[in-house]
Amino acid sequence: MDRKAVVEHARPWKQIMMFIGRTQGEQDWKKPKYKFNNRQKKAWKHLWRVADTEYMRTQEVSDQAGGEESEDSAEQDKSQSNAMSQACLDFCFILLQEQYSKNEYSDVFVYGLGGLGVRAWGGWMGANHYPPILSKMIKSGNGYGRTAVELASSTS
Repeated sequence: MDRKAVVEHARPWKQIMMFIGRTQGEQDWKKPKYKFNNRQKKAWKHLWRVADTEYMRTQEVSDQAGGEESEDSAEQDKSQSNAMSQACLDFCFILLQEQYSKNEYSDVFVYGLGGLGVRAWGGWMGANHYPPILSKMIKSGNGYGRTAVELASSTS
């Protein structure tokens, strides 16, 4: 897959992640009633810890260096970026592994997909708009799964 295709396939995932991020925590508006299962809750908390660590580190580096970046800082940026990417991919992978229940409307993935169906000018997309979105998400998820298998086999 070329870079443009990767960006296009990642778009729905980014939108779902933004939806989840915006609906967590205290809000003044009525929140969706989805619930994380235990694995999702653990992965989400890990993702936020990594993101918070990265944010705090970049603030410290910015304050200390006055905008200049050292080699150590650049190496740390790469390492932290890899940790952030891995935590994000792990969370998305766990979403794909979700077991759907009788009440699928309590599942975070279903809520996220529903959010992708809202049109900017109001209303909802038709059902025929979802297969391409799901195809992109599954194709990128499949690529992540293959990468994980290759990494696991290379380390053993």
